[in-house]
Amino acid sequence: MKAQHALVAVVLFAGLIGLAFVGLAAGHGLQLGDPWAMAQHPLFSSGAASLTSAVVCVLLLLRFGRRH
Repeated sequence: MKAQHALVAVVLFAGLIGLAFVGLAAGHGLQLGDPWAMAQHPLFSSGAASLTSAVVCVLLLLRFGRRH
């Protein structure tokens, strides 16, 4: 059970970091006055990948967690 809690904590932390990166990229785009500039920021792609990975992991955890 401790391993499951650790995995959930890591997944949530990855999601939080991804959300922060996307937020920083969005803030930079708004600061420049061009909201589409956030898509060109290097943190945006890293944050989007981290958020996507976290969502997929949560869905897998929910799917395989119901078998027990």
